[in-house]
Amino acid sequence: SKGPTDGVCDSLPVPAVGCDRGGTVRAANDAFVAFAGVAVPPGTHWRAFLAPEDCDRLATAAGSALEDDLRGRRHAHDLAVSFRRPDGTVARAELRLRMATAEGEKLLVATAHNLEEQQRQVRKLAASEHRLRMLATAVRVGLVSSHAGIRATYVNDRCAELFESEVDDLVGFGWLDRVHPEDVDAMVAALEEVVGEATERDVEVRLRARAGEEPRNLRARVVPVQTGGEVGFVASFEELADVDTGT
Repeated sequence: SKGPTDGVCDSLPVPAVGCDRGGTVRAANDAFVAFAGVAVPPGTHWRAFLAPEDCDRLATAAGSALEDDLRGRRHAHDLAVSFRRPDGTVARAELRLRMATAEGEKLLVATAHNLEEQQRQVRKLAASEHRLRMLATAVRVGLVSSHAGIRATYVNDRCAELFESEVDDLVGFGWLDRVHPEDVDAMVAALEEVVGEATERDVEVRLRARAGEEPRNLRARVVPVQTGGEVGFVASFEELADVDTGT
């Protein structure tokens, strides 16, 4: 029978494993078992399916995820690792780490994303992303998009203008660092809902204000974008002053 910790992984649409702080598996969904190519019963340590050189790196990343959780930050941590399969093959994957709570117990939840499949999808997306970027230069809204999860892979110039930052500083999670600290959780929750449930969300956020200035207020429309088994998002941002005046 399954315990309360299993639900944390079973509810996710991608391969997922939940571990305690020491790296001992507490739960894994069927998609993770299929990806790893090996049974992962509770009590298994991640050394059983990860390449040795990746174990220390994962432990370091897990420590960072725990520290972020304790500080109230909800940033995910990404780490490229190699899975050793019983048939001798090695699968390269990107693990996305975050903390979750199941019945009062803190778990490190890692979702696995096949890097080879991601590379194939990136090549497939190249043409459509080119069209998106052509469109993004023609519209007067800020655009942020991702191929998978909530880590941004593209930010347009209008978004950089709204966020008063360089484009290169906003990709990844940099754009979330420009959101007002009191609004970050709401923004992340909206993104996770869009990606996790393939739904659409509207959210209003403030940006961090410079000294002596009032925070800028933005309205975002966030929609899911699915390619293969991966779900990302496209978020369009408008300044509320522009929306209210119709400019």
